[in-house]
Amino acid sequence: MSTLRFLCRSWEFILLGLAVLSTAHAESKDTAAEEPAKVEVGIYLNRLYDLNATDGNFSADFWLWFRHREGLKIEPLKSREFVNAIETTTLGSDIETKGNTVWITEKINGKFNHGFDLSKFPNDSHHLRIEIEEANLESSQLKFSADQKNSMVDAAVRRVPGWHVRDFALRVEDHAYGSTFGDPEKEQGSIYQKLIFEITVERDRQGLILRLFSGLYFSVAIAIIALFLKTASDDIFSCRMAILSGMVFSVLISKDTAEKVVGQTSGSNSVDQLHGIGLVLIFALIAVTLVSRHLAESKRESASIRLDRITLLVIASAFLLANLVLI
Repeated sequence: MSTLRFLCRSWEFILLGLAVLSTAHAESKDTAAEEPAKVEVGIYLNRLYDLNATDGNFSADFWLWFRHREGLKIEPLKSREFVNAIETTTLGSDIETKGNTVWITEKINGKFNHGFDLSKFPNDSHHLRIEIEEANLESSQLKFSADQKNSMVDAAVRRVPGWHVRDFALRVEDHAYGSTFGDPEKEQGSIYQKLIFEITVERDRQGLILRLFSGLYFSVAIAIIALFLKTASDDIFSCRMAILSGMVFSVLISKDTAEKVVGQTSGSNSVDQLHGIGLVLIFALIAVTLVSRHLAESKRESASIRLDRITLLVIASAFLLANLVLI
């Protein structure tokens, strides 16, 4: 009787153990089902061009790829969204399954927004961004991971006309939306995964300074040379005033030309500052010319000439110092 009781008791323990294992297995399956889908994303930049500071945009051609485990019910090509794009065109796409991995590739041509801060021109650098976001599944349902090993910038892109590509970075961020977008089943906003490809570019200064400021340099140089014209003679005094007045307009034209090359900016940069200093110095030369004329008319021609020579050294030194500080 005791043997039978022992066998029954043992059988109860076995059934209980099987029930516990079955429950744990079911819970593990439910937990696995609740885990977000994992998608690896990478970018290869083929071309970077049309960096437009005036309109605030740039253009790029690149390969984009997604890799995920086979069997996931996701369609990255349909659900991906270029957050900061003005316009994009798909040049080609392909989907292959290799082993148990789904490999999706797409080639994109696009124009993207970027606010160019030119306050540090010509020593400015910019972080151009291509932002790709999952539009359908929240971060609790889908997670991006960056393919750091294979993402890169093509060697031919390292030098863009007027720019140098200094560095790049690829990272994943959560993009939180405070709104439910009217979803009646939600009480608070959503979070979606976003991939950011950031290209750091710095301005190529070779030949740029002379091209932008040559008009200003010639204008200020001619204005300084005009100090050699003695103000004792009526004709020479009139000629000197005409030259200085003409250089004022020359500086204004030079500033307008330089701004067209650099692009408009809400703040002040070295183009504005240096041309502004040039105008101030030329107006100072006009004032000195009037004082020099007064001294010459007062029979103090030697003092007039001495004033012109001292002014020449002061103005030339001040303009050189301004260039060293600002450029």
